[in-house]
Amino acid sequence: MGTELSGLLGEIVDGRYRLGAPLGYSAAGAILETEFGPNDLPAAIKIREVQQESEDVARRWSNALEFQHPNVLRVYATGSSILNGVPVDYLVMERGDESLENVLAERALTVDETRRTLGPAVAALDYLHKNGYCHSRLSSSKVLAVGDQVKLSCNSAVPLREGNTAADDIRALGVLIVEALTQKVPERDGPLNLKEVPPPFKEIARHCLDPDPASRWTAEEVEANLNGPEIKVRTLAEPVARVTPMPLEDRGEEPPRRVIPKWIYAALAALVLIVVLVALIRKQNSAPVPTGSSHVIAQPAHPDTPVAPESAPKPSPLVPKSRRAARTAPTQSSSRVAAEKTGGWWVIVAAYNSSEAAEKRVRDLTKRWPGFHVTMSEPHSEKTRYLITLGQGLSEDQAQALRKRAVASGLPRDTYIKRVM
Repeated sequence: MGTELSGLLGEIVDGRYRLGAPLGYSAAGAILETEFGPNDLPAAIKIREVQQESEDVARRWSNALEFQHPNVLRVYATGSSILNGVPVDYLVMERGDESLENVLAERALTVDETRRTLGPAVAALDYLHKNGYCHSRLSSSKVLAVGDQVKLSCNSAVPLREGNTAADDIRALGVLIVEALTQKVPERDGPLNLKEVPPPFKEIARHCLDPDPASRWTAEEVEANLNGPEIKVRTLAEPVARVTPMPLEDRGEEPPRRVIPKWIYAALAALVLIVVLVALIRKQNSAPVPTGSSHVIAQPAHPDTPVAPESAPKPSPLVPKSRRAARTAPTQSSSRVAAEKTGGWWVIVAAYNSSEAAEKRVRDLTKRWPGFHVTMSEPHSEKTRYLITLGQGLSEDQAQALRKRAVASGLPRDTYIKRVM
């Protein structure tokens, strides 16, 4: 198929998708750059020549249209067409910036990088299993960076009832863990050697690669063990014999009287007095907080490199260096740190040094998440920075709730809240 596609730059599939530069080839076909929708979203199109099993492929690709998860690579459209006289099936999806396969071709990941890269992939795998699907082809080439997010390509997913099991995916995940940390793929039937795998991944890989499929961990159990130093193992509930002591009265004994020391009453009274004084002091120190001006931008485009918030987590190594944000030192004063859960809290997606870059980011976010009110703001206390926000002048509880909803909807995970004075 690669030879037929080598000269297709500029050709149009199904009257809608113009073919761009090739992104990769396989025995089944090729993946090329294209654009999707009226806003020309950057996308990739997978093309394969119609074959005997094309009906099964079309069904799998159609299933992938239904997947909705922030860590699952989004599928925009599928269909069939004629390309230069050749019948083809096609699938249009989000365009990845980098794959784990390419990174591992150069070096192994550290423990922290493995956790940040495979964590989202495991979350996506858990989503598939809980919705009745098996990935069926999990490998390093399926783990991709899209902007500042790690996503799992799932267009090969099939229903679990078709002979594929979640345990098969878990074994592939164990192989992927070993490969990410050592650049080596364990043999399927060979002895299990995990000497080079550091904790906690050694124990996780051992449970994923268990020869008995029924004993392998679930994706949920793997996810629970990725972020903690202690391994949380699955335990079976066993009945525990409980002995209920006979009441003292039935044994002819008089129960002892409880005597409460007088000092306890004095301590309780002092504690109540302290609570009242603290409440009065906080009430006196409360004051309204001014907010900055904002500008709403409606047209989407691609973002430039932002200035990352001081609390932003480290990005996955899959994210290109051009997209990684530089950290800045905290500038909060002691009065801000001590602020109560009152108004003045902002939900911030990113910060920029130039208004042009900020406006481009607002347009991109507005296009991808129209359900959120994305604005560019210039806080009075931070005149040299432009903040991209989802909400302003909120209580801390309202800001936290908005941030959680935004991250759950697929907005950047490093979205944070801050009280802007």
